[in-house]
Amino acid sequence: MDTTSISKFRKEIIWGIVLVVLIIVAGFILQKNNILLVNKNGVTASSTEPMFNGVPLKDVYTKEVPQGATLTDAQTVIPASANKALTTSARTIVMKATQDGFNPSTVTVNQWDRIELAFSPQDGDYDFSIPYLGTYFYTVKKGEQTKMAFELPTSGTFYFECLYACPTSGKIKGEIVVLPKNARQ
Repeated sequence: MDTTSISKFRKEIIWGIVLVVLIIVAGFILQKNNILLVNKNGVTASSTEPMFNGVPLKDVYTKEVPQGATLTDAQTVIPASANKALTTSARTIVMKATQDGFNPSTVTVNQWDRIELAFSPQDGDYDFSIPYLGTYFYTVKKGEQTKMAFELPTSGTFYFECLYACPTSGKIKGEIVVLPKNARQ
């Protein structure tokens, strides 16, 4: 190899390194400015769409409360406090999962009520997620029951789903409707 070809080879290596560095820098800039967003389903979201943990916010929560929404029947309802001035209650909701979906698929509660959700798969093993709350039940076996307690301080509609362990090989979804404090039932 003569010195001309060595010099040309070095230039090609340097240009290759510069190109790789530019691509990496551009990727960081695009991600930092939310220009290139891909949600958990591999769908690119717009740069103006609000995100929640890398997922479009509209997929986990919306401010809308359906007209005529009524409280879901609870297994038990007790006052959340002995203080009569407080109007919140503790509600136990039993939720079953089958290949046909969740039962109930819509749970309606009052804002700030303490909810105990008793989750019970009926025809297979399921997992359960409320993305907005960051809650996730790992696989719950058929016939077992797992409970979680939570409060929702914001009115609106929160979505839940069977995320990965769904016997139907597809997601099943539902929603928790939270009635605003001034609409208490």
